[in-house]
Amino acid sequence: MATATVLHGGLRNRRQRMFAPIGLVAHWLILLGLVAVSLVAAIVLDQGSRLFMLKNVLAVTLSILPGSIYLLFISAKGQRLYDEFVINLYRLQIDRLGNLPAPPQHTTYFAQWKKANDAVKLASDTGTRDNLYRAKFEAIFGPRSVSTRGLIDDKGRPLTVRDRTQTFAPILLATFLIGIGWTLVVQPDAVRHVRLVASFSGSPTVPYEALRFGFLGAYWFILQDLVRRYYRDDLKTDGYISAVTRLVVVALLVLTIGLIPVGTVQQQQVLAFLIGVFPQIGVEVLKAGVHVGFVKMVPTLRTKHPLSSLDGLTIWDQARLLEEGIEDLENLATANLVDVLLSMRVPVARLVDWMDQAILLIHLPDDKDAARTALQRLGIRTATDLEAVWAQASPEEKELLSRAVFGPEAKPIHAGAFLTALGREANIAHVRAFRRRDWLDDAVLASG
Repeated sequence: MATATVLHGGLRNRRQRMFAPIGLVAHWLILLGLVAVSLVAAIVLDQGSRLFMLKNVLAVTLSILPGSIYLLFISAKGQRLYDEFVINLYRLQIDRLGNLPAPPQHTTYFAQWKKANDAVKLASDTGTRDNLYRAKFEAIFGPRSVSTRGLIDDKGRPLTVRDRTQTFAPILLATFLIGIGWTLVVQPDAVRHVRLVASFSGSPTVPYEALRFGFLGAYWFILQDLVRRYYRDDLKTDGYISAVTRLVVVALLVLTIGLIPVGTVQQQQVLAFLIGVFPQIGVEVLKAGVHVGFVKMVPTLRTKHPLSSLDGLTIWDQARLLEEGIEDLENLATANLVDVLLSMRVPVARLVDWMDQAILLIHLPDDKDAARTALQRLGIRTATDLEAVWAQASPEEKELLSRAVFGPEAKPIHAGAFLTALGREANIAHVRAFRRRDWLDDAVLASG
């Protein structure tokens, strides 16, 4: 069985090497053909026809650009994603060694895992090689991305296209809506003169100009977000579901805000573009337009612990966290580390730092800004920083630290209770494990 698997893998690799030059030549021929068609059209056609063709080409190209980014991503995706994910599970000490998936064989974890895994198999006597963490990864990136598949008995089942990629339905839907948006923006002449046999009533009126600029803002954000995800190895079809949601929400907000007299026409267009980038602005404008007596009836979308209070968090990261259901610091501090590592593909050191900050900030007193400033003056910006400083501080220093955070009347017992509350957070143990960097010490001992 093992010999057949090896032979099958060798034949597949030879076929890939054989057809790779053909695919490269086909790509160059398509590119040269597009350039030739563009040059011929620019020379032969008159001014009006050239403008018409330019608008159509622009609408088509910009419509398929977001979807083509995903196709390029899945073609270049490698098994290094899985290796990095598994190694981070070991560094964070997510579970017992026997319950974790097999690490790459070139790491120092492999011998420890094999011993623990053999003990688990002997105790269970099931012979199964299923693993929850590997199954989570395969559900997102597909079985082909598992670098240790040779250790798994898949009974020779061939991998289908569905195994390799997720469904393309969200990408097709996003491309369709983006195509409608660009048709509205460039307005090709052939579309502009089309008349329907049946006419619709004029109510409600559609603010076409505001919709155009709202779409441009949403498209700008979507394209930036997808490109960033591409370089982070974080591009999945979930991102296109978010793109569809943003396009629909922005369109509804712009349509509704059209009922409120807001500035001049140019100011409305600028506002529509900003709503495309930050839909929250549209909600605030609508709330401002509601009668004073109804303001209290409108629920607020603001939170006591916003994500924007974290150091190093950009609007792209905040939007990505919102996709995972992490809407404030409380959600971040109690998030499932395994799911976040799989879903976001954020560097684990950055994720741990955000979580470390969140654990500290949600426990600070109501005057959060003053307490945070006092701690930052001492070089303390995370929960583990505070624990480390407190462990090395003298009694006098502990009293000063308590007063700096909780006021001039505070005693060391206040800071002690504060640290006890920090230590009861679910993810603080994983944060401490990563901060210790024990795997580096083990690597040094193993090599020396």
